[in-house]
Amino acid sequence: MTVTKAKIGGTTVLEIPVTGLAGTTPSTGVSAVSLNVTATDPTGAGYLTVYPCGTPGEVSSLNYTTGQTVANAVISPVSATGTVCIYSQQPTDVIVDINGWFAALPTK
Repeated sequence: MTVTKAKIGGTTVLEIPVTGLAGTTPSTGVSAVSLNVTATDPTGAGYLTVYPCGTPGEVSSLNYTTGQTVANAVISPVSATGTVCIYSQQPTDVIVDINGWFAALPTK
């Protein structure tokens, strides 16, 4: 998968497909993903929020200060389209690794 390389922050939200990745996650049946999220070289102190794309979450997934590199483990629900979004308060580079996934519960 190729992702555009650019700092995100402010009004820019990074949308990442996390389902249907060969050898990593199936195309269907994924309710959440376990991620390692890293912010590196932020231009100011702030935070990242990881959430299922749609309505942004109101919690910090990772906090950082100017110029710092910080990683954190995050579990995020997946949107109906198989994506997660990342919002950054300040412009920063972001690295995302998928560690695993959680199966959706069967419907009755």
